[in-house]
Amino acid sequence: MKRAIITGATGCIGRNLVDILEKDSWEITVLHRKSSDLSRLNGCRVKTVEANFYDKDSIKNAMPENADVIFHIAANLSHDPRENEIQWQDNVLATRNLAEVALIKKVGRFIFTSTGATDSYYFKGEEDCAKIKDGYVRTKRQSELELYKFIPKGIDFVILQPGIVIG
Repeated sequence: MKRAIITGATGCIGRNLVDILEKDSWEITVLHRKSSDLSRLNGCRVKTVEANFYDKDSIKNAMPENADVIFHIAANLSHDPRENEIQWQDNVLATRNLAEVALIKKVGRFIFTSTGATDSYYFKGEEDCAKIKDGYVRTKRQSELELYKFIPKGIDFVILQPGIVIG
């Protein structure tokens, strides 16, 4: 049986992914924050495990060993500049921590859902990306750059950049 870990399983993309994986008989572990409303997962064959994405030890305790894939979909979608710090933690720090623990737990592949809005920054590095005005786009691009840092450590990752999500 194939094994998946999903963050953001109660959102539009994540909830649809749960349905697809269930139809294909995957074993699914949903990592979620304490504040998550899990009611959208009622009736689904998933194991829900609470984790603090800012805390690597919390993630280590929550993440199963040897999963085939982690789908990291959870994100702070705000465009409010007053949320810049929390958005950086939600998007960049969480991605970094999840990737680090995924390596430790020997997860086969890390699939990260970013945004098509980062496409125009593809050839820009950290310094230029730190100047992106929109916090959502900035932190998504910074998250992408975080994953590239794990290449020498052996991570197998895919970055998805949907142009628009209609749910």
